[in-house]
Amino acid sequence: MVPIYDKYLSNEVVKGLLDYYNSPLGQRMLKALPEVARESQAAGFELGQKAARETLDELKADYPDFVSGMKPDDKNR
Repeated sequence: MVPIYDKYLSNEVVKGLLDYYNSPLGQRMLKALPEVARESQAAGFELGQKAARETLDELKADYPDFVSGMKPDDKNR
């Protein structure tokens, strides 16, 4: 991992990040980031599902045979 970090971040930047993450604000961010990531991922998943449903509905109108191989449960989604 060190060569990858070394490729993109200088020693000065890494020291600054360590100072930040050791600060009260950095500690708060470290605690919040897992939830932020989890909620962001869920929101992205929902947006993707919505886009897929809308696209499928549009395809159904133009290509009714497109969904003929789907299971009955899938057609209601």
